[in-house]
Amino acid sequence: MGEPLLNYDAVIQATKMINDPDLIGLGMRHITISTSGIAPKIYDLARDLPQVNLAISLHAPTQELREKIMPIAKKYHIDELFAAIEHHIEETHRRVTYEYLLIDGLNDTAELAHVLGKKIRSQNCHVNLIPWNQTTHPTFKPAMKKNIFRFAHILEDYEIPVTIRVTIGADINAACGQLANKV
Repeated sequence: MGEPLLNYDAVIQATKMINDPDLIGLGMRHITISTSGIAPKIYDLARDLPQVNLAISLHAPTQELREKIMPIAKKYHIDELFAAIEHHIEETHRRVTYEYLLIDGLNDTAELAHVLGKKIRSQNCHVNLIPWNQTTHPTFKPAMKKNIFRFAHILEDYEIPVTIRVTIGADINAACGQLANKV
């Protein structure tokens, strides 16, 4: 748990250990580092681990909305983040994955899908659409299936590869985000 790029040196060391054939021996191209968007460290990652996959927890295509969903966006502006991602793609020639959590009425609109599509259509990227798993959060609710599929189809119209993540474990409050919510 936590933001790996805020513990950069330890993450680099752990990744190299996971890759070490005398330890775990997992190939670098099978390792993904996921970040909420610590832009300066994305440049470092491109230099230090160019074959590792990069996943960005984006969740909103605009600065204003991203700040509402992710407080880290107040420190690292979305334009700074996209510049770092573009650099990463150019330097590593690796596809970037965007993680996009869909929340009903907040970030699941057709308009926002078009904004996102226009921003990333020229990138070597993939988008994982993740339905919000209901928790005790008083405001957020899961996006409706029709909105999830509409969002995906709009991105596909921009020729962006999209996956809709299958949610499992919600029936026993053990899906992604639900366990952390209980602690």
